Amino acid sequence: MAKANKHRGSNLDSFLRKERIFDDVQAAAIKRALAEAVEDGMVEAKLSKVEMARRMRTSRSQLERVLDPACTTVQLDTIIKAASAVGRELRISLTGPTRRLLSLKGTGGIQPGYDYKRVRGSR
Repeated sequence: MAKANKHRGSNLDSFLRKERIFDDVQAAAIKRALAEAVEDGMVEAKLSKVEMARRMRTSRSQLERVLDPACTTVQLDTIIKAASAVGRELRISLTGPTRRLLSLKGTGGIQPGYDYKRVRGSR
């Protein structure tokens, strides 16, 4: 007889918490979404990396860290500068354990792992 799946009925968040990797996975997902949103903004604004770094008043290597989805240690002020350089505004909201919102204004929102419409409607 087949062995029962011990994870049946659980969700991904509870599994990641049990494995004690939820925070790392969430940070990686949020950073990937931010990097993609900044890069999309650069494409829409037709900005080169050199021009983007100039607008952010930072080095090109710092911009590379912003655009690297694997680099989760970028400082908040740097992400704010990147958003501003592409004409966007960073919004961060801390809420209860099941509702989180993080978005670059004008991108339609970044919503890793939750229902944006439900969160948006709860304001």
